[in-house]
Amino acid sequence: MTKLEVIDPRAAPAWEEFVASRPDATAFHTTAWASALADTYPYQPRYYVAFDDAGKIIAGIPTMLVRSRLTGTRIIGLPFSDFCAPLLQDDAVSARLVDALREDAERERCRYVELRGDGGCAPLEKGFQRVSDFVQHEIDLDRPIAVIQASLHRSARRGIRKAEEEGVKVRLSSDLADLQHFYRLHVPTRRKHGLPPTPYAFFCRLHRALIAPGHGCLLVAEFQGRIIAVDICTWHRDVIYGKFQAWDTRFRSLGHDLLLWHEILLGKERGCVRLNLGRSSTDNEGLRSYKSKWGAEEHALPYLYYPELQGFASEAGDSPRRRLLSAAIRHTPSALLPRLSAILYGHFA
Repeated sequence: MTKLEVIDPRAAPAWEEFVASRPDATAFHTTAWASALADTYPYQPRYYVAFDDAGKIIAGIPTMLVRSRLTGTRIIGLPFSDFCAPLLQDDAVSARLVDALREDAERERCRYVELRGDGGCAPLEKGFQRVSDFVQHEIDLDRPIAVIQASLHRSARRGIRKAEEEGVKVRLSSDLADLQHFYRLHVPTRRKHGLPPTPYAFFCRLHRALIAPGHGCLLVAEFQGRIIAVDICTWHRDVIYGKFQAWDTRFRSLGHDLLLWHEILLGKERGCVRLNLGRSSTDNEGLRSYKSKWGAEEHALPYLYYPELQGFASEAGDSPRRRLLSAAIRHTPSALLPRLSAILYGHFA
């Protein structure tokens, strides 16, 4: 008889064994990613799983309970993750897990449940609102490097060539000192886009959980003795993820394209078959166009909500409140933003 439980993956080694057995699992499904999130923010991991008679997990829905006086109580799978679809099996087991998730949400009086990806699960189509506000982009690395380079738009090739001719150097790093350099660039980068910076504590825990054990790295671009851009990459199975980027705006034309090219080279070196460039809003034509010029394929990224998306998260990017928040961030001194972000960032999940 299949047994259902709600677990914290940090205390359940069976979850990591299950993730390792699933070809559709991503870096966001790993215990390391859950640890970085739950050790930084006051979220409660609630992974709804099904065990077989041998005590092995055969299906699971990874989520976290988010309690916030500002944005309400929600169950999200997972916070600050581009995608983390349920890892399900047959419809009968899936239906039981979905029912348990719904019952938990109602018991906790959640505003809604948010699942970032559908996992091809039929029971999730019943009672859930399907929202298609995002897409994701992936570069096929299972090709000769010369073929990949030829598939790039001429502007991308030109950006790479210009940086190399100017003498920009790229190195791999796992040093905390370079993480600090990344964050010094991250804050003004986010401020320029009207977005709050991610708390530094999260990156420290990400370093401890992923980079230090060898599941990720920093790519550091240097020009004339100065660090001008840093990317944080992680990998899982045969996919490499370019998750976080930061740059000195004065040198963006030199560092940005070259680092993305080195993400491709790193992925090839590690034997990865795809480079995931993360999600983009469907209304962000500029970002979608930039990723496409790298030969990336665009895929739909549906989010599912029960009973429906509500509150601040449901507002369009150009809504009055979002425009007001972006304007406030752009006018907040960079020195003050990290302190404000440490207090407020976790409410948005």
